[in-house]
Amino acid sequence: MGAERRGVRVAAWLELARVSNLPTVWSNVLAAWLVSGAGVSAGMVLVMVGGSFVYAGGCTLNDAFDERWDREHRPGRLIPSGRVTARFVWVSGLVEMMSGVVLMAMGSGWPGVWYPVALAVAVLVYDARHKETPWSVVVMGSCRWLLWVSAGSAALGGTAVPEAAMVWGAVVWGYVVILSLVARGEATRGEEVPATRRLLWLVPAVLMAVGWVRVGGWVPGVCGALAALMGAWLLRPRAGVDGRRPGVGEWVSRMLAFLPVLDLGIVVASGGSWGWAGVFGVLSVVALGMQRRFAAT
Repeated sequence: MGAERRGVRVAAWLELARVSNLPTVWSNVLAAWLVSGAGVSAGMVLVMVGGSFVYAGGCTLNDAFDERWDREHRPGRLIPSGRVTARFVWVSGLVEMMSGVVLMAMGSGWPGVWYPVALAVAVLVYDARHKETPWSVVVMGSCRWLLWVSAGSAALGGTAVPEAAMVWGAVVWGYVVILSLVARGEATRGEEVPATRRLLWLVPAVLMAVGWVRVGGWVPGVCGALAALMGAWLLRPRAGVDGRRPGVGEWVSRMLAFLPVLDLGIVVASGGSWGWAGVFGVLSVVALGMQRRFAAT
């Protein structure tokens, strides 16, 4: 019985942490590291692991903050259904968050500790306020931007933030803001995917424009945009064999798994090598595979 209870708790912890989205955290850190001009190092791995804990902590605490709302609107969630206690969720989330900040600071050599601290604060602000204001989508995007900034700073030893990480991180910010607008109200809107999803077609155009300005030529930007378009076509949500169109939850989950492909497009558009295509592609496939077991939203 004890082993069974522990197994239930582990499964609940993984579900709370939205582990299927962790490959997107790793791809964000890798891309930020590469566009900052740094090579793969132990520090990068620490930032990846730390960023994963901050992300997991933020997702876990999201359920803690939403307990009252979930009891009314989503009784099947982990806390209302009684599968875990609110205390377990609060403690797990806070420990994950603090551990993640420390690991990210270690990866940057401590001078850049304020960037992961800012990331953690942004995550907490989103968790606490996202049900109260539609502007919370801006904060959600800022969390991804701060992850890019933290990784870029760590790539330089925490002494500064490379401009490339800030600029390309802003592209990811825009993508996440649009995706959050699509996802907003998922629990109450039903299955219809809103028209705001069409705004995502702006992303390849932005990749071309930013690549042109930063690199000084059209080839990298166009290549980056093509990588993004190819990935979007391969990952697009498809109708089932019964003709059922994918609902908003499935659509958003697919587009979350697209983030590593977007990161590849950014690396290419910034003048980087296609040699990382396999790594980013694998991360996207892993995210999709994990979504079969653990919900991404």
